[in-house]
This record gives sequence, C-alpha cells and structure tokens, in this order.
Amino acid sequence: MLISAWIKYGTSSVVGRNQRGETYWGKIAQYCNEYCLFDSPRDLVACRNRFNYMSKAINKWIGVYESAKRLQGSGWSKDDVLAKAQELFACGKNVQFTLKEEWYALRDQPLYGSQMGGNVGSGSSGSNRSHEDSVGSSTRPMVERQLKKR
Repeated sequence: MLISAWIKYGTSSVVGRNQRGETYWGKIAQYCNEYCLFDSPRDLVACRNRFNYMSKAINKWIGVYESAKRLQGSGWSKDDVLAKAQELFACGKNVQFTLKEEWYALRDQPLYGSQMGGNVGSGSSGSNRSHEDSVGSSTRPMVERQLKKR
C-alpha cells in the first residue's frame, strides 16, 4: 500500500513531488492509514522511514538483477534470471529478497524504469542527439537548411 501511495502522490503530474516533505509524506501516510488495516495509525515519519528502507533494498535488487541479466545464458527464462539474482542478492548468506511485489509495482515508474529495465522512456543516458549527430555528420535536417539560407 505504501508503494501505491508513493506512485499516486510521487509520480502524479498534478500533485507531483514539488511540495514540502511534510505535506508529501503526510498525504502518503494518510492514504496508507485510510486503505490499510494497521493496529495503530502510521505517521509520516514511519511511512518515510519504511519507504527509504524499501527503496534501499529495491535499489540493491536492481543492481543484482542487472548483473544476473548480464550473466544470462542461452535458453534462460525470466525465472532463471530471478533465481540467479536471488543467489547474487544473498551473497552466500541465508537472505531472501522479500520485496518482489513492490519491485514489480515500481518497474515501470519513471524514477525506477531506466534502472529496472522497465517500459518507461527510451533508456538513453539523457542525450537526445542521435549517434549520427554526435559523430559529426555533415547532413542537416531540412528545416535547418532552410533557416540557414535565410
């Protein structure tokens, strides 16, 4: 539920993250308290701390998942990649990644999409120039040629 609230208030173009932290996390805490059945209501600090803990674990998972994808052999299924990522995450310890549902929810979000291999954006490093332009091609788009003649 915390991830749903973060997606609702953190990625909304109307509400967005352009608000004070107390207001932002207060809305998230209110959403969680409204839709979750906690023994006692959670305040904004508890929600923020839990989200930060989850975010740290998910970011570590992103790294090991990407490593597992690089190690992916021919014929590996997604389950094989997840198993290898789980093995890398544990690092020989008896530790399991328990936030897979949250990871699946965040995969296609703008903040995490480029890191998680999600379906958001082009996956580029931020440059909008094509490779041809960066090499120094002498061809210009038609509009630039027409403007140059004026």
